Amino acid sequence: MLYTNNLYNSGEITAKGMNAGEGTSPGGSSGGGSINIFANIIREKGVIDADGGKSTNKNMGKGGNGSVTINELNPYLNYPEKEINIEKNTYYKIEASKFAYVNQNGIQTPIVNLGTLKYESLDTNTAIIDNTGKITGINVGTAKIKITDITNGISTYIYINVYNGSKVDVKEGKNFTIALKENGTVWSYGINDKGQLGNGDSNNQNEPTEVKGIKDIKQISAGYSHSLAISRTGEVYSWGAGEKGQLGNGDIVNSNSPIQITGLTNIKKVETYKNTSLALDSNGYVYAWGEGYSSLPMKIIFSEKVTDISGNLLLTNEGKIYNLTDLTKPVRDFKDISKISCGEEHFVALSPDRNDIIMGS
Repeated sequence: MLYTNNLYNSGEITAKGMNAGEGTSPGGSSGGGSINIFANIIREKGVIDADGGKSTNKNMGKGGNGSVTINELNPYLNYPEKEINIEKNTYYKIEASKFAYVNQNGIQTPIVNLGTLKYESLDTNTAIIDNTGKITGINVGTAKIKITDITNGISTYIYINVYNGSKVDVKEGKNFTIALKENGTVWSYGINDKGQLGNGDSNNQNEPTEVKGIKDIKQISAGYSHSLAISRTGEVYSWGAGEKGQLGNGDIVNSNSPIQITGLTNIKKVETYKNTSLALDSNGYVYAWGEGYSSLPMKIIFSEKVTDISGNLLLTNEGKIYNLTDLTKPVRDFKDISKISCGEEHFVALSPDRNDIIMGS
């Protein structure tokens, strides 16, 4: 196996087999070797062979020829926003300047410059896109937008979620459930021993009851025994168990009613994982509090820009997954990931160009 940044060869690259031996019972010639070449730039191919060894004994045959393979590993086309939420009858404009090619592993052959982009909606009943990259939400649902660099023949995809009001959602805690309605109200039911239902008392509920004191909510999340919610104007609220500092108010006591977390601005998503809380802002910064952290939100020191959070996983703008427990290297070799969803001890990731669902733990 040969790895090189530049292949300048104008002569020969060989992997010839050994000639047949001599003697009373001579051995046969060995076969030619196989060569795999990975290079960023191939300047001249020249003559590349892998001949089998010759026989000097008429009773023995020539060794079989080997093969030489030159591999090109293309970079992938990347747009930093992997999933975009827009309201019905509103629009989002894709910024061509944000597209870039990402080197998959440092040894791909071509160096690619961005060419002419072509936009296509794969579900025009949900969202449409014009030739300038302007996306318009038509009906509630999820659409897949395909963007192709027609100069280089390489594509990428973006998911568009179209909603009307708040995006309806249901989240499950350890022994309770919270639900977000289209009108922005939050409802809860189940076990309430730590105030996780947020209805002002500690009584269990077998029917949905409204969480009082919050309105116009756009996103929710439920942990072991606490919940988070973010309003359409950016306020972040928490309620339920607080003994690990997961409510983010600097205290370690439970709260059976929503409390606003101060010090968080420009937040676009909140996430709970067991007894830990996370928030992601529109600049790609992540804040954490609760178990393993302090009782107040603290910014995670991380060099990559984050586009999504789920459980204890971070998705970067280059489509790589990182675990909060080790931010020095990506999770495995997953690349060009658009969506992640994390359970308690496992996760799934979606690669949209192949429609692959990748499982991990």
